[in-house]
Formats: sequence, C-alpha cells, structure tokens
Amino acid sequence: MSHFCLLADPASYSVSDVDLLTDAEARAYWLKLFEEHFQEVLAAAADAYGLGSARQVDLARKQFAAAIAALRAEPKPVRVGPGGAENCADGGRLGVVELCRLREKALRDHGLHDPFRHVKQRENRTAVEYYPAHIKNLTALPRQQRWERLFRGVFAGNIFDLGSAATMDYAREEVDFEAVVEQVKPRPWLVDDFDELEELLPVEAGAAAPWAKAVVFVDNAGADFVLGVMPLVRHLASYGTQIVLAANELPSLNDVTADEAVALVEELTEVDVELSGYV
Repeated sequence: MSHFCLLADPASYSVSDVDLLTDAEARAYWLKLFEEHFQEVLAAAADAYGLGSARQVDLARKQFAAAIAALRAEPKPVRVGPGGAENCADGGRLGVVELCRLREKALRDHGLHDPFRHVKQRENRTAVEYYPAHIKNLTALPRQQRWERLFRGVFAGNIFDLGSAATMDYAREEVDFEAVVEQVKPRPWLVDDFDELEELLPVEAGAAAPWAKAVVFVDNAGADFVLGVMPLVRHLASYGTQIVLAANELPSLNDVTADEAVALVEELTEVDVELSGYV
C-alpha cells in the first residue's frame, strides 16, 4: 500500500504510538480492555444478525479469546493486514491497531462483518433529522465564532466512537449533540494548534481559503459524520476548497463506510440547498 503523500517522513511513520511488546503495563491494560470490549461487540453482533448467529458469535468469541490468551502468554508481533490478510508487509508489530485488526478478523472469519449496522442506521437517521437545525444554529453564529464551534463539533462527534468501552452507552441511548458540544473541554486542548490554523482560515464572505483541496478522513457514522464532519467541510467548501472524504471500504465497528458516506451526503443535499451546490 502506498503511503499518504503528505506524510513528513513515511519511512519512520507508525500508526501506533505505543509498543506493546516492550511496555508490559500498557500491554496488560490494552489486552484487558479489548477482551472486555469484545463482549459488547458480540452483543451488538447478536442483535444485528439475530438468533441464527449464535454459533458464529460463539466461534468469534473463542477465536478472539484464544488470540488474547496467546499474546498474554507469549507477546509477539501480529501480522494481520488491514483487510484481514495474514503476513502484513511491515513484518508485524504489536500495537493497538494490530489488536483492532485481530478483532476484525475474528468477526469477519465468522461472517459478522458489520456488527453495528443496526446502530449505524439508527444513528444516521437521528443525525440526518437534526442536521437542518444544527446548520441553522451554526449559521446564526457570528462568522468570527464559527470555525472554533465547527472544530468543537468534530471533537464532540468523535465521542460517538463505539471502539471505546467508555462510550458504548451511546449505542443504547439518545444523546443531545449540542449538549455534547458544550461539554468539550475549554482551550487549550491537549494538542492545540488552533491559533496557527485560525490565521489561515477565511472569515469574510467571498474570501478564498488557502487550500485548493482538502482530504478529510472520516470516522464514525451518525453524529460524528453528519453533525461533526459535514458542517465543517461544508463551511470550508463555501470558501472554494474541494473536499475529498476518505472512509473505510469495509465495515469496522461503527465507522461509516465509503458507500454509506456517499448515501448520507446525497441524503443531506436533499435538505441543504447550499450543500447540494458543492456536490
């Protein structure tokens, strides 16, 4: 797979910032977290695929449990490619991403490709229904305040990541998105380059953004994509930037897939005349 063209140093880039082979404390933490979280994933899969999936769910549980037990007994590099193929090109390592790929492999090996499909459908429907009101609220803000609010919306949207055990309850209850935005921590954020970014962001109507094209990597379905990412890229597009939305080809937990993203954008253009002019 080719590296992303804007990586500063592709040769040294790693998607993981922790080496679970050398950090025993981190390894114990992440193995336990993935082990416990997988039970929630399997419960979602049982709901999504129905009573007939009981054997598949049990086989996936046993496969992942065996993988975790083996890594506890003998930590070693994991060779699982993004599509589930063995013998990943980098020769294998053990980080959080590799644990994610082991989880996806256990699901896909037993036909449980999209365990959160019913959750995504529900969350997409709720987010699309609220989208016009959300855009109206953003448009009512003074232009000088919109960019920060838009980025806060992206932070708020990422809370709806069901890969986190701490946010699994969002799969079972309705959440007030505006309230979640208000709960985003005040600046300075943990990594906070907004001041430098703000100097580049256009404000006045008719101004041009400094970027001809922006590639935006999207994550979760529902509020994250519809109410977090889409308002931000819509606003950037209004200043002349061409937007490329990059999404997974295959399902992974509650991530929005490329096909789902296309369908959602088309649906949003039906209720957003300005957005339809950018598509």
